[in-house]
Amino acid sequence: MFEAPPVPQRVILSARLSRDGDKSTSIERQLNVLRTWAIDCHHHVVAEVEDVSVSGGLAPWKRPKLGKWLAPEAIEQWDLIAVSTQDRMSRNDLQFMSFVQKIMDWGKNIIIIDDPSFDILSPEGRMIAYAKATMATKELERITKRILDSQAYLREKGFYGGGWLPAGYIPVLDVKSEHKTLQAEGYFSPILRNVAMNFLGTPRYSLSLAVRELREQEIPSWSTYVRQNQLGSVSMRAGQESSAWHVSPLKRMLMSPTMAGIQMYKGKPVEDHETGEYKLFTDESHLTYGEWSAVLEVLKGNERKPTRQRSGAALLSTVSGCGNCLGPQYRNRDTVHSRGKVYRYDHYRCRGKTQHYGEKCEHKSKIDSEFFEEFFTDTIKDRFAEHKEYEKVTVAGEDHAAEIADVDKRITRLRRQFEAGDWDDEEDAYRERLKTLKTRRKVLSEKPSIPAKVEIRETGRGWLDVWNDMEQGERRQYLLDNHVKILVFHPDLTGLEEMGIVVHLGDLQELAKTAGVAGADTDDWVTVSYNVPPHWTKPALLDDPEMAKVIESQFGSVKIPDSLYKTGILKRHEPEEAPVTSQLEAMN
Repeated sequence: MFEAPPVPQRVILSARLSRDGDKSTSIERQLNVLRTWAIDCHHHVVAEVEDVSVSGGLAPWKRPKLGKWLAPEAIEQWDLIAVSTQDRMSRNDLQFMSFVQKIMDWGKNIIIIDDPSFDILSPEGRMIAYAKATMATKELERITKRILDSQAYLREKGFYGGGWLPAGYIPVLDVKSEHKTLQAEGYFSPILRNVAMNFLGTPRYSLSLAVRELREQEIPSWSTYVRQNQLGSVSMRAGQESSAWHVSPLKRMLMSPTMAGIQMYKGKPVEDHETGEYKLFTDESHLTYGEWSAVLEVLKGNERKPTRQRSGAALLSTVSGCGNCLGPQYRNRDTVHSRGKVYRYDHYRCRGKTQHYGEKCEHKSKIDSEFFEEFFTDTIKDRFAEHKEYEKVTVAGEDHAAEIADVDKRITRLRRQFEAGDWDDEEDAYRERLKTLKTRRKVLSEKPSIPAKVEIRETGRGWLDVWNDMEQGERRQYLLDNHVKILVFHPDLTGLEEMGIVVHLGDLQELAKTAGVAGADTDDWVTVSYNVPPHWTKPALLDDPEMAKVIESQFGSVKIPDSLYKTGILKRHEPEEAPVTSQLEAMN
């Protein structure tokens, strides 16, 4: 037993455990030894420090509990730190000796209960302490290697080696191998799959909408669900304890390869070097590789094209464009003071000259906002007010294009690595790896490909009800999502006195056609014009020579603006043979 110093001192009893289990009593055993020693030596115990689930490789001053007593403001409150064994203080020789130096600089001491000869106050004692610390370091290295080898074996066999649980998966004991595997969790896996597939099948679906739906349904977040059911550990960022869903964590879940059951190591997918395939940790993944790749493309596409959501965004801002320069139109409110009077103007207009649309626009479009929005709203209500709402839904098929593209990238990366001299293995190993990847590509290319199909489905709501329930910003986004196009033309282009308008209903026409909406198969239905020459929206009128002459005499030209073709509102029309009867009536 350690011989007590003649004068009682203030002591901190420090216990550490690398891993804690419900049945573990190691911490309590360490503390019992330390308490007995403190009583025998008549020391005053300042604090009992318990660092649980803390590695011996972590520096003492970085430990959650002990570190607080090593802060400058706490140093004067104690004289000794006592541990049961030297490895409870540290398994890293350099960190241990650095800590010893700090203790000596502070004028403090360390007591090792099971080693009465331990003495940092003499050179000989410090030399012996360093030798023992080196032995502890060697032991830590052996433990670390054993753990890493074990984890590598488990990864190779597709077993679960512990650590964070990927979203929607839980460890299940495999009776045959007596190792754990990850399987889709019965409650959470269908939820994640449903959210992911909504990005493929639901128009205007977004991460914000997904989060809102999950909250409204009172579905707990994955981290909360794991803690509530004591399923294991989950990865959470510092300070993230909220039980609610948030956009960023959901996005990380959906973009993670684990959605397709792909095994990850140090943030990268694990490859099978024999087959060239990614290793899977389960046969019950939330999504197939093709489905996950499609979801990934949608989410990446949303990143590349962020949508500015402003509650005050004008209804037709950027939906409409200039018929001359094709620049987007924005709503502008101007106030002009002239001769003691105030004039207020509210127009949609193009900016006339930007870095994106070339030289200065000679025929800038400008139209009264109130009239323009009223005309457009009346137009679409006239087309849809009596009909149901329809949505275009993409039904995922079986496509291996994403996997083939991924294999191609890996082949390219491997070749560049070899050609740059960065390949550390033998050349035969490189050629074998390249052969494996090429074989994998051939296997994928020979698999049948079932393309995704688009279905038009009725939502069950009246179109006018849907439109009226939308906020103005939502209406604008609805028009953008359905590729509605509007061009406004200056009178110099139309030959008429006022601004002209051409409206093309975009995908709304396709929805209506497929759903059988009356009149949807006519050009009059999909393209609406105001104050423009009739042949701009009905080029077929020019097939009649007599009609073409009338149009030229009335409007001075039979030319059709290129902007109508560039935007896809019109397609190039091949003249047909003139019909026997005249089409003059078509103007009426």
